[in-house]
Amino acid sequence: CPNNQCCSQHGYCGYSKEYCGIGCLKSYGKCGTDFRCGEGFGLCNKTGYCCSKYGYCGNTKEYCGAGCQKSFGHCNK
Repeated sequence: CPNNQCCSQHGYCGYSKEYCGIGCLKSYGKCGTDFRCGEGFGLCNKTGYCCSKYGYCGNTKEYCGAGCQKSFGHCNK
């Protein structure tokens, strides 16, 4: 996909969670979201970032500690 867009599981390009979230095709564009993560949003797209229990990406203990969603980003434990 052009302009750093995500490629949806159906092969369409865009920037919203429908394109960048679950099922996103990494081979054809970027995947993940900058701030939201988790079910319905997908992965945190910055290396080393964690998905908090509230569904936001960050790299401090509030995001990476208790309740961190390891399926959607890095976690401390």
